[in-house]
Amino acid sequence: MTFPYQKITVIINPVSGLENQAQTVISQYLAALPHLDITYCFTRPEQTAYSFAKQALESGSQLVVAYGGDGTQAQVATALKGSSVPMGVLAGGTGNVMAAELGIPTDLRQALDLIFQQPHHIRQVDMGCLDNQPFLLRAGIGYEAQATATAPRAAKRKHGRLAYVQHALAQLKKLRRARYVITVDGQTHVVRGITCLICNSTNVGMKRLKLLHESSVSDGLLDVVVSEGLGVGALLRMALSIFQSVLPSRLAAKSPIRHWQGKNITVEIRPSQLVGYDGEKLKQARRVSAYVIPNAVRMLVPIGAET
Repeated sequence: MTFPYQKITVIINPVSGLENQAQTVISQYLAALPHLDITYCFTRPEQTAYSFAKQALESGSQLVVAYGGDGTQAQVATALKGSSVPMGVLAGGTGNVMAAELGIPTDLRQALDLIFQQPHHIRQVDMGCLDNQPFLLRAGIGYEAQATATAPRAAKRKHGRLAYVQHALAQLKKLRRARYVITVDGQTHVVRGITCLICNSTNVGMKRLKLLHESSVSDGLLDVVVSEGLGVGALLRMALSIFQSVLPSRLAAKSPIRHWQGKNITVEIRPSQLVGYDGEKLKQARRVSAYVIPNAVRMLVPIGAET
């Protein structure tokens, strides 16, 4: 394969994930490709992945590669949104939802091979925008925001995905139902539930496992999902419904969620709830609005993962 990019920016989140040797692996791998013009950028509180990706665009980079979790990937995607410059994903977080969504290996060397050595495809990936905040994966209202956006960073580094599970279980005692008035492309629905999600991706961080198997990050639509259930039983039914694509049909569960698709969404929330996006806290809100940004960013994916 003839590699089509010469000037490349590699953005590394040095505190991301559980693989302490990631920086060494990346630098040694790319040192074996001396014909490439590579700029390394290491994020820190005062200089984010977003700002480095913006600088990469201004300096004429032809490809931006990001090592980090979903938050890092979302920042880079936001910076590249609307440009012709593609991005490569090196999954280095605890969830790595976008990597799972796109079939990108979570093994670092395999992901580097995909970008630099193997035939690959460029996939056009949508984004969403919630109250002027672009997001790559999803925005969560209520329980989902509490369970993901407030999970302690130290616990995530120590325990990986288990930290999310532990934190989510700890939030169960705080569960309260809210009333959601949801308008999707002009059609209004009223429902009570513990959480409302506005999703670009409904993947749960494992290949093939999604809240909604018909959802896609390239369909030009956002998925609105409400979990109506309250308590451990409802959460277990939701977990079973996620796994139903890999379970025998006799074990498949009826999904305990409500679902709509559309391009423009508003959600009125009573009482107000915490709102988060891509694992980050945003605000406490009584009303939010969102819309889809079709074909927002170009991502390198394996052959066969184009749609």
